[in-house]
Amino acid sequence: MDEKSDLWRTLAAHSGVAPVQALLRSGHRRAVIDRMRRSGELIPARRGWVALQTADPLLISAARHNVVVTCVTQAERRGLWVKDAASEPHVGASPHSGHATAGPARIHWSKPVVPRHPHALVDPIENVLVIVARCQPFEAALTIWESALRQGLDDRATLARYPLPPAARELLDAA
Repeated sequence: MDEKSDLWRTLAAHSGVAPVQALLRSGHRRAVIDRMRRSGELIPARRGWVALQTADPLLISAARHNVVVTCVTQAERRGLWVKDAASEPHVGASPHSGHATAGPARIHWSKPVVPRHPHALVDPIENVLVIVARCQPFEAALTIWESALRQGLDDRATLARYPLPPAARELLDAA
């Protein structure tokens, strides 16, 4: 298998955006990564990260700004029923990350209930639901929670084990 195709497949498995160190740990050679970067087949996402030109621009932006896609934006991306589409992307940043800028976006500064992988660009469903509970009016949030439960993206028993904030606990009880 040709190294370039193999690297492309690895990046595609990471939604088209990944840290160079993760690619190196997966066995890819820096020379191949650098050659693809110079040729324009890979674009820089941020220092130490590369992306395929075909990668989702929202994920490239998340990598660039060191945030994760979350809340109603990720709910919609997961196919959940969202009453009103957000006019700007909702992203999450750790409250201890110092600062994050994400262009025209709504930044949710909160500690996730499920720890985020350092290379994650999207929040897991549990974090999405908790942030939705804090961000959206009750009825809009309830619609998203019920949609997630109906689609089997999570279940009540699993969610109940997390240290949910009051708004999320209320939604769990109502869903």
